[in-house]
Amino acid sequence: MLLHCAQPAPPPGGPVDDTAPSILATDPPDGAFGVSYPLVTTFYFSEKMNKRSVERDLRIYPEPDFLTIEWEEGTLTDENGVHTVELLHITLDRDDRRSQRPTMITVGGGSEDRRKNAIEAPHAIAFTSGQTPLPAGRLAGTAEGAGKQRTGRDPVSITVEAYLVPPENQGTPEDSGTPEDSGTPETAPYAVTSAGRDGGFLFRHLPLDPERVRLRLYRDDDQDGELNGETEFYGFSDTLALSEEGDSVTIRMVNAESPAELSGVALWASPESLSVELAPAGDSLEAETTSPDSTGAFSFVKLTAGTYELRILRPAAGGAADSTAEILDIRSIDLAPGERRALPGIGPPEPGRDGGVTPEGQEPQVKE
Repeated sequence: MLLHCAQPAPPPGGPVDDTAPSILATDPPDGAFGVSYPLVTTFYFSEKMNKRSVERDLRIYPEPDFLTIEWEEGTLTDENGVHTVELLHITLDRDDRRSQRPTMITVGGGSEDRRKNAIEAPHAIAFTSGQTPLPAGRLAGTAEGAGKQRTGRDPVSITVEAYLVPPENQGTPEDSGTPEDSGTPETAPYAVTSAGRDGGFLFRHLPLDPERVRLRLYRDDDQDGELNGETEFYGFSDTLALSEEGDSVTIRMVNAESPAELSGVALWASPESLSVELAPAGDSLEAETTSPDSTGAFSFVKLTAGTYELRILRPAAGGAADSTAEILDIRSIDLAPGERRALPGIGPPEPGRDGGVTPEGQEPQVKE
């Protein structure tokens, strides 16, 4: 859930302020359990904030049926003394036991003070009305490749969703109900947060049973809380293990126009004498051609997503026309936007097999 309100004017005059704001405390604290509803959640900011920026990048999951927001100035006393603070009060009416998920509130990285200094990193807290402590599974990560995180003056929020992988699907190619592409997953995420302007994000309270999650990220350009796979950047992870110590993952984000790459290794003798041809399916006139190096390595870059035909050829003696070249291997390859596909080694057929061309319906011969 993303929120919006009117823009306050910045205070006039005064010394230059280049100190990033921070959140000094929250009530309830992160990890609280046994809370009662309706609940007033308070964030204590170190200085006066640009309220519009905070509310615009405020994320609450699961989305409450009703909430109210209030701001006030006050003080906070801790071991370091008394601080003048600005308080954000969020009143929630929902009981999170209905969703079987803790409530998670994230003050996003687009939050700014009145001098346009951005908060150093998103600040998230989770709490529950249940009577047992929240799980302790941690997972940190970084989103890369999403381009600029600002459109005009408005921050563009990167949404990070964590989906639990059912135990019966762990270790299988398909994790039923979890995100596998840019489409809509079959199940609701367990937890949702936001990445900071540097792409960093953190989950602190993911279940250690089933101990596996998958992540889906998207840059919410239109700020509608949903992924538009045709225009917005997105990324998703493999199935990830959880622990109390916390692992870290880097997720590369792409959009529908992100170029793909393809690489491989030809395992025939004297690979530098071979030719590797890549053409869009059904359009051999648009083929790209390269030669492997002495190790057999070859690559193609800046490819449009789609289906391609890859052929490995041995030119005829004397450099005759391509139509007389020997086809050693041929295969069909589907490339997704932004994909970086590395093929396993492609080599001669095993003794007793005919030729190197892959018969229709059979897998090509590869060497791991």
